[in-house]
Amino acid sequence: MRSRAAHVALLLVLAAACPGQDQPKPSEDPAINDPSVPRRAQDMDNPHDAGAMPPTAAPKSDPVVPNDPAAAVTGLEVADYSVGRAPLRREGTFLVRRRASMIHLRTGDWALVFHKDDRGDAERAMLITPCTNLARMEHMAADSEGPMSFLLSGQVYVYEGRNYFLPTVPPVAVVQTAEPTPPGSEDGDLVEGPQPDERNDPDTDDLLRELEAQRDAPRSIGSIAPAPPAPANSARTDPLPEGTVISRRRGRLVRQADGQTALVMNTDSDTDPAADPPLTLAPSLMRERMESQSARTGDTLVFEVSGRVLAYQGRNYLLPSMFLVYPASELLRRE
Repeated sequence: MRSRAAHVALLLVLAAACPGQDQPKPSEDPAINDPSVPRRAQDMDNPHDAGAMPPTAAPKSDPVVPNDPAAAVTGLEVADYSVGRAPLRREGTFLVRRRASMIHLRTGDWALVFHKDDRGDAERAMLITPCTNLARMEHMAADSEGPMSFLLSGQVYVYEGRNYFLPTVPPVAVVQTAEPTPPGSEDGDLVEGPQPDERNDPDTDDLLRELEAQRDAPRSIGSIAPAPPAPANSARTDPLPEGTVISRRRGRLVRQADGQTALVMNTDSDTDPAADPPLTLAPSLMRERMESQSARTGDTLVFEVSGRVLAYQGRNYLLPSMFLVYPASELLRRE
């Protein structure tokens, strides 16, 4: 056993003493004999002096003048890159204590021009939904001896691409005076110093003209039948009070003489039309959808409508909150 272990140890010593057969000699190493090695070493010892790189010249540009028609890109107008008007508000949005001035349009409608806030932002001009608070604003403005604006809170509606504002809280008048005075007065109105006239804003003037033009444009409701003439003694002298709730009443849409769409209820043959005169639909997305349904189907379409009644100048308006559509055959009396 001892001789065998000694023999193995001797073999290990001999293997360690013998150089590897696969390792090349230093003079034959291809990494050292590469012809490019001396050239690269010479380049490192004597770098070429290519000279200092000149600085890049700053590009020449003219200062940008905002809203300059001469600076418009080819194919674009100034309005394509200038700051636009405030966006259209989504229906159902609530505005709280927003200051605005009231303007009487040529079409007979009233519009609100909102004043700018501390950040210089203002709401888009809106039309006012006919209601009792609108009548109050008219009386307050008529009794005022000077310019007047209002603090308004209410809900925004959308109809035919325009915003309508429904004041849901009694308006607070803000009387503008020549010099600032402490807030408050004997009649409860706020008194403040002069404010810039928002109606002199060119963007506001353009928007008001746009509202008037859209209001005058004929609407595509030709399939809605005109309202039948009411009997001479059937006119209702006592309009429904504002806030009256209409629940699941059936009726058809008719077009009134002034072009407004109204809902005629109690369409059965044995009912008295004087009991429920037509209710003009207040502007909203719900009204727009009802008109679209009638335009596709015709005046025989029957609606089941729920909503809230508004009152303005002896006339009732219905602000629909929901509706269902029924075929006309369901209203036929079964014997």
